[in-house]
Amino acid sequence: MGVRGLRAAAPADRPRSLELWELLHFTLWEHDAPEAPGERYEVLHLSMPERERLGEGRQW
Repeated sequence: MGVRGLRAAAPADRPRSLELWELLHFTLWEHDAPEAPGERYEVLHLSMPERERLGEGRQW
């Protein structure tokens, strides 16, 4: 069972220095993102050629 309107989500690590890493998460919504703490950026265009060939990913 997925989250309604959620298109993709992925964790990421961003090195701030050799000793300090920052955990990030990327979330792509079909609509405005739900209220939650953190920075938000608007993606104005997303190219998805052959999107229908991708299967549904693992539901964590």
